[in-house]
Amino acid sequence: MAEIIQERIEDRLPELEQLERIGLFSHAEIKAIIKKASDLEYKIQRRTLFKEDFINYVQYEINLLELIQRRRTRIGYSFKKDEIENSIVHRVQGVFQRASAKWKDDVQLWLSYVAFCKKWATKTQLSKVFSAMLAIHSNKPALWIMAAKWEMEDRLSSESARQLFLRALRFHPECPKLYKEYFRMELMHAEKLRKEKEEFEKASMDVRLERTMTVFRKAHELKLLSECQYKQLVCLPLWISWAEWSEGAKSQEDTEAVFKKALLAVIGADSVTLKNKYLDWAYRSGGYKKARAVFKSLQESRPFSVDFFRKMIQFEKEQESCNMANIREYYERALREFGSADSDLWMDYMKEELNHPLGRPENCGQIYWRAMKMLQGESAEAFVAKHAMHQTGHL
Repeated sequence: MAEIIQERIEDRLPELEQLERIGLFSHAEIKAIIKKASDLEYKIQRRTLFKEDFINYVQYEINLLELIQRRRTRIGYSFKKDEIENSIVHRVQGVFQRASAKWKDDVQLWLSYVAFCKKWATKTQLSKVFSAMLAIHSNKPALWIMAAKWEMEDRLSSESARQLFLRALRFHPECPKLYKEYFRMELMHAEKLRKEKEEFEKASMDVRLERTMTVFRKAHELKLLSECQYKQLVCLPLWISWAEWSEGAKSQEDTEAVFKKALLAVIGADSVTLKNKYLDWAYRSGGYKKARAVFKSLQESRPFSVDFFRKMIQFEKEQESCNMANIREYYERALREFGSADSDLWMDYMKEELNHPLGRPENCGQIYWRAMKMLQGESAEAFVAKHAMHQTGHL
């Protein structure tokens, strides 16, 4: 046993020499560390082992790590971490492995191991600790949830989290908490995908816009633009400004005439903004009847935005005698345009049927299966997750 202890102390010497060489610890402090380490090593190498000795060993090493960090900060020295801190972390992990192998049933010991790895070890190492813990404590749903949440929120691996939840549900098929957390994870994943898609589309649009403006500027410098192309460049802002000025002048007929002329002049994606503004103006100036007339006149004039249809749904719901048939009409029209990609539209349609006084809850099954046929890829996954959460009362 003495030889083992001596060998382990000698393994420490390179890191201790580095600590003294770079001025983090004095020679006297290094001698004190060696003496304390020898005492701790003796207690975890003797024939009769006690869990408290392993815990004391680990706590001493953690205190040493934290002291090293504080002294590094004080003198502004950040080098030699591989030779010092990483060596200590590796040694502590070895002690935890021995302790958790001997006292397998001690959940608190495993959780201490997890907490240590979260602060000091790599994510790959912590993932292995979770796997070892769950192999022994598969009967504890809370540990499965902890591991899956860490994979999702800290390691950013939704697939690993999903696999952990699915394995957990095979062990605990009737655990409500597991289902709730699994649905929450799928919703988080769906929301993350939605945001990534929005950011990608925005970035792509920004890049395309910048390229377009670069070409316009170059063409302008070379005097290659025609009068028509100059008009196209400023067309939408001018029409919007004209309509806003006309509305401010309280001339309703003139304002409508401006919007109608603008829709003939502005085409493509730019017209989407114009249509939304036209619909908003119609509701402000003439109420629901006017807005519905404008909607009817534009409903085949593509392209649209989802917001165009959602505005009409909201206008309808603000009426005293809200007509469920009209709400269905607006949803159906919106789904013709966006039903293959917008899972929220399908969910909101089902909620209207469930919650509206004149809704037909029996229609929800048909709407669900229509959504499953139309939605593609990640949109379908997001819809399934949201529907499941709604069914269990968590959405």
